[in-house]
Amino acid sequence: MGQQYRHAAAILIGAQVCGATTYAQAQTGGAGSAEEMVVTGTFIRRSDFQQSSPVDVFDTTDFKVDAPQHLAYFFNDLPYNMNGSIAQSRGNLSGGGTINLRNLGSSATLVLVDTRRTASYPLVEDNSVDINTLLPSIMIDRIEILKDGASALYGTDAVGGVVNFLTRDDFSGFEISARGSMATYNQKGDQQISAIWGGGIADTHVVAAFEYQHQDLVQGTEMKWDRDRVANTSLGGPGTYQVPRRDAGGVLTGSSTNRPDADCDRIPGSSTVGTRCFYNFWPAQADYNEIDRFTAFITAKKDITDRISLRGDFAYTDMLTQTLDSPAASLAVPITIPGHHPANPYRAATSGGSPLYAVSSGIGLGYDKDGDGFNEFLPQRMNGNPYDLASPVMLTGTPTVAGSGVPFWEDVGYTGRALGTQGGLPTGGSLGEKLFTRNRPTQHYADILRATMVLDGSFGDDWYWETGAVYSTYHLHTNYIRNDTNVPEFRAALAGFGGAGCNPATGVPGQGSCVFFNPFGSSVFATPGTILANTQDEIDRVQPTLWDDSDSKLFSVDGTVSKEFEDLLPAGALGLALGFQYRDIRLKTDYDVLKNLGQTDRGAVQSDLNASRDTWAFFGEVNVPLFDDSGFGSLELSAAVRHEDSGTGLKTTDPKVGLLYDSPGGMWTLRGSWGESFLAPSLYQNYVSTTRLANVDDAPVSAGGTGVTNLRVTINQRGNPNLTPQTSKAYTFGVAVRPLEGLRLDLGYWNFKFKGQLQTESAQAILNADPLGSKVIRDPLTNEPLIIQVAFFNAGFVEVAGIDFEADWNHSLGDWGDINLNVLGTYVPTYKVRALPTSPTVDASDSNNVGVLGADTSIDWRVNSRLSWLYGNHTLSMFFSYSDSFKNTGTGPDNYDSWTPLDVTYRYVRDTSGIVNGYELSLGLQNVLNEQPQLTNTGAVAGGVYRNEGRIVWASVLAKF
Repeated sequence: MGQQYRHAAAILIGAQVCGATTYAQAQTGGAGSAEEMVVTGTFIRRSDFQQSSPVDVFDTTDFKVDAPQHLAYFFNDLPYNMNGSIAQSRGNLSGGGTINLRNLGSSATLVLVDTRRTASYPLVEDNSVDINTLLPSIMIDRIEILKDGASALYGTDAVGGVVNFLTRDDFSGFEISARGSMATYNQKGDQQISAIWGGGIADTHVVAAFEYQHQDLVQGTEMKWDRDRVANTSLGGPGTYQVPRRDAGGVLTGSSTNRPDADCDRIPGSSTVGTRCFYNFWPAQADYNEIDRFTAFITAKKDITDRISLRGDFAYTDMLTQTLDSPAASLAVPITIPGHHPANPYRAATSGGSPLYAVSSGIGLGYDKDGDGFNEFLPQRMNGNPYDLASPVMLTGTPTVAGSGVPFWEDVGYTGRALGTQGGLPTGGSLGEKLFTRNRPTQHYADILRATMVLDGSFGDDWYWETGAVYSTYHLHTNYIRNDTNVPEFRAALAGFGGAGCNPATGVPGQGSCVFFNPFGSSVFATPGTILANTQDEIDRVQPTLWDDSDSKLFSVDGTVSKEFEDLLPAGALGLALGFQYRDIRLKTDYDVLKNLGQTDRGAVQSDLNASRDTWAFFGEVNVPLFDDSGFGSLELSAAVRHEDSGTGLKTTDPKVGLLYDSPGGMWTLRGSWGESFLAPSLYQNYVSTTRLANVDDAPVSAGGTGVTNLRVTINQRGNPNLTPQTSKAYTFGVAVRPLEGLRLDLGYWNFKFKGQLQTESAQAILNADPLGSKVIRDPLTNEPLIIQVAFFNAGFVEVAGIDFEADWNHSLGDWGDINLNVLGTYVPTYKVRALPTSPTVDASDSNNVGVLGADTSIDWRVNSRLSWLYGNHTLSMFFSYSDSFKNTGTGPDNYDSWTPLDVTYRYVRDTSGIVNGYELSLGLQNVLNEQPQLTNTGAVAGGVYRNEGRIVWASVLAKF
């Protein structure tokens, strides 16, 4: 598992939007059904089926026009898909990609491969499917997108629509392709190679495909628009120290003063701001992940009899994703550095500055801290234990009189990270911010398996049947939190009891096998081998690499029967389909033992997860022709209902109806649909126990808080087994017109109301409402919040509505070839959100919705347009996309600019004879005009709308044999 593939490459999937059709193309049936077809959105086999729901179809011709690096890029350019992940960035550590139709959340879009489900990605809270790992893109025949709720047929997750990937299972021959891209600014890009073979003997046909891909890692300073970005955090490394205050007599007052590390400004990437040591983490981080992916797919079909066929599929993906981050995570647990630490400079003194002296414990420390030529002694504590930092140091009777006892230094609180840009090593500050060798990458090793068996055929008088089973797994092995701090080892080493062979019961701090770990900036400038210099061995003990394993599994069995009754109705054949489905889903996560014990820098327990859910479903569907007359056109009614039962509280019955009218001669078509859908809570949302980090502003001091803003705290996320399904009601209607030969216009309205949306409690809201409550765990020394406990709950309401429009125009230029023009757009004026039952409804349209619970970025207008000129073997295409400007509800500018990149592609296709019977050559430029993305006030790329690579040049070649 987890082999690293450095792959030269080509995913020939790409193309932004071109040639979308409103009505789905055919998917051929099994043996004995060559004249019948099934399309996404129905289980009725018909030879002339049209949908009352809007469906777009993209085939291999579309994919070859302008192939991007990942399949998710193709969907990112669709106007009605918004806020899906697109694989490349550090914020998406998995390397995966998701689809988010209608901006209802990635889990609200059902993803199918050849009409069957696949396992979800295991480390996200919802049921999102990673589309980048489904199958080699060269294996895709077409993609059908149902842009309407479809739980009445497909069950949970089909709220915003369905995306169905259909494979080239009838391919014969051999094709191999290669592709590469490069950003003109930094010469980074991707390399890809893929191949497909198909052939057969007698009544058995086999198709096999594979794909390799490598994406280069790009650091933030290597990006054209991000190179000068500064991302400072007050949680630095070295950090900030909370030094206790004493009164005129030397007694502790219970308060403290922040002091930045004395060497903060000498260390690359660190700087003093006010009373804290800040750290600029941006230069050390990756803006684009390094991805190595291998994907294989094989399918075999066999005609068992004249009326029965068997098909088996097997898919496998191995992927390694790597990214860079800060050398260490910020510490969200209370850390105290004892006064006897050799690098601790904070000499105990009265408020007037007079040095203090303490009773000696009689334990010699073996090092000279104050430079007087004598080694220090450990001071005694009030409770008699000189190592108990919770007990104050015992002052002498005359604590300000020199010689009355031993000098001592204050125990200080620590805010920051265990490692900084120099990794705790004695480098003298010589390592550049991007060169720190201890920036161990975050690594995700993914293994994905999918096996499918389908048996189909016919019996009696044109009854068609199909039954199939799918087994799918997604395994992830990851050091997800990068460089975690082993808090018990860190605390022991701060007290001088670090080291593999140290026994705190018998050892002496910093002597023999017991060593100190030095978090102060002095560790950078120390002489190697001295007590102030850290060793690599102890760094590895303090900052180990912790590995988690997660598995998502799906086993599903289903069956359908369908028939067209030719003579029952005068207007045409009545279609009927009945079916069942059984699903078993499982989710398992095994965290590192340190996380199980709550002994990492996050301070909260992360419990292992092992959960499962069984689901039974039964459904029926009819298609009724109401009339069919040459003078009045035709009208059809479709209806479906599905009952799904996953146990107590997870039962639902969902209907859907639709009408389709065709005018005489087919010049124009009217369609409309209404239906209910649902989204069951994920096993993660039911049972997870994990942590993450977030910034909060503490409550006012008058309410019990500290009043400190922008605090980095641990969020302890808990599952909720009592969650209920999220429900949706949606309706659509539209018209398609063909006024002229070669011209088709389509206009459709859609409205989704999504209730009971699953939300996570807001840590900030919890802190504001009850700053001293049981869900807020505070530092006993500083009173700052350390851990806030949150849970999932059903609360949200979302209404989103808009208009889709499309125009296709094909025109012959005679001897000069043909021109094709396609325009596809979406206008979303309505995006309303109510996060809580008692909350007001918020108009979240046309905004990035920073700070708006339950809302994501929404853009009014998104439009794509492609103009292609076809002349013989040559095709020249220009692709123009437009995303409207939108409001900013966070800090920074009031509005973010529109995004209007232009892409150009040239493609040459030629058939030949001989060993090579054809080839294709494509050349392209993405973002030809080097459109600049809008940046936030911190220099980051805003809104998740833009891409910041700048201009990209790419080329691909495909040979046919």
